[in-house]
Amino acid sequence: MYHLSSALQVSKNTILADMKKIHQELGLFHVNIKFNRVKGYYLTGNELEKRKVLLFVLNKLLHHPNGESWINQIITIDASLLQSFIEHVHQIEAALEVQFSDAKILELPYIAYFSYIRSLQAKSLEVHDVEERFLIKETKEYQVTNAEFEGVMNETDILFFTVQMLSANVIDCYKDDRIDDDIYQAVENMMNTFELLSCIQFQNRLDLLQKLYQHIRPAMFRIQYGVIEVNPLLAEVKKEHGDVHEFVKKSITPIELLLQRKMPEEELAYITMFMIGWMSKNGEYPQKRLKAVVVCTNGISVSRLLLINLKQLFPDIEFVNHLSVRGFYQSKEKFDLVFSTIPLETEKRIFVIQPFLTEKDKLMLQQNVNRSLRGYHVDQINYSQLLDIISRHAENINQRELKKDLEMYFSKTDVTTAQKRVELDLDEVLVQRNIHIAKSVSTCSEAIWLAAKPLLEQDFIEKRYIETIIHQFNPKEPYIVIAPCVAIPHASPEDGVNRLSMSLLSLKEPVLFTERHPVQLLVMIAASDYQSHLNALMQLNELLFDPHCVQQILNMNSPAMIAEFIKTTVQKIKEKEGMRL
Repeated sequence: MYHLSSALQVSKNTILADMKKIHQELGLFHVNIKFNRVKGYYLTGNELEKRKVLLFVLNKLLHHPNGESWINQIITIDASLLQSFIEHVHQIEAALEVQFSDAKILELPYIAYFSYIRSLQAKSLEVHDVEERFLIKETKEYQVTNAEFEGVMNETDILFFTVQMLSANVIDCYKDDRIDDDIYQAVENMMNTFELLSCIQFQNRLDLLQKLYQHIRPAMFRIQYGVIEVNPLLAEVKKEHGDVHEFVKKSITPIELLLQRKMPEEELAYITMFMIGWMSKNGEYPQKRLKAVVVCTNGISVSRLLLINLKQLFPDIEFVNHLSVRGFYQSKEKFDLVFSTIPLETEKRIFVIQPFLTEKDKLMLQQNVNRSLRGYHVDQINYSQLLDIISRHAENINQRELKKDLEMYFSKTDVTTAQKRVELDLDEVLVQRNIHIAKSVSTCSEAIWLAAKPLLEQDFIEKRYIETIIHQFNPKEPYIVIAPCVAIPHASPEDGVNRLSMSLLSLKEPVLFTERHPVQLLVMIAASDYQSHLNALMQLNELLFDPHCVQQILNMNSPAMIAEFIKTTVQKIKEKEGMRL
């Protein structure tokens, strides 16, 4: 106890409190910490579980800027031996034709190093500790790792290290001939469900599917073999993008069925970040003037989301790429600015930022960039003088509105925009005027036209939007029928949406969309972009996937009753969400 207190320079009470926390954390791994006068403190438990503890601690330490120096303070590292494992890992990376994330390329040599040390101490894993070892041996990762470490590691340690390789995130995959058909199909099913629930039709669908597979495959290996992935952005993702996160959770079932276990929240959050990046990609701004790169050490999902956020914050800057640290120093890209999550040695102008930007972070970053690039701070702008100049060259100006627009243009500090995304609730989009009740219709096309009528009359949608929905409807794959008796006709924003809106048609008698899909309730969704409808849609899904709620709506005889029911239901959903937070 005295040694720990002296080495860590904290009081004995702090050591005791920390030891209590350590006991609790180790319990999750079925490992205990013991003490005797000969050994001092030591761990008891299965060797595989001890190694999982090692991976967990390594992951946490190496995410910290001073992590490596802390490891060297605690343990005497053989620098030449560690360097040899660094070289081995780079050789494996090259042979696999992938580029691991900066975090993994830092972590993997330590895993190899400590596995080797454990084997020297006669602490090797047992063969039965590595589940599905025969399947692991069939992978390209095992073949490459075995060839690289032959004569250096024993078979079980090579298997253990292969699992870490299979679990590692990659920034780039130069040639992927390792497609697992079962995983690929599960990922495609997951993506189909996400599109259905979110009413989004992704552009460049095949490219998205391949990239999503590239992300989810290592995540599945991490879950399968108990490799814990720390996600420091989990809370922020759930807070800032709760709607998308819910769609991910509801669409992940095909992956969970293949795994035969639930997907951890940390992994779900990474998938959420990946999906947000692709959704936002549909609203990219045209390229202009200054060029910038984004450097992020946290892997492809975080990097992609950060890139998309920065593109939205600075539409007049051309963001040409997102890179790892190694990729940055090797890159031949031409750029003027660098946005990085860590300090870098570069002659270019650099802005050091957090990997996940809160709304407050975004506002401060905008001000810093404006001050650095344009020589002004929003507080230094004299709007009165600016309005005087404009008034000399224009007539009939509403100075109050013009000033408001100028303030938003220069600083984007509009209260709603700066503090949170505008998220309309379902009862704000699906209003009484857009609700219609009818006895019956003859065909599904007639039902779609009747459901769309209120939106068409208000010019919220164009005629071609309805025609596109009917043209795209395939009776063999009636994707718009999402629940018994329920359909949500929709198309893409570019197919003729003028304003975010929804309408509802309740039929007293069902209409056949297919022989096996009678429908009585239609909710037409007209999304003006790929994000603004998500909050309302999440609430709609809560309502429509509850058979009791659907039946209540079908039993109602007036649009006013339905509108009031929707309003009450939304309030209950929001209260439930508030309790979760």
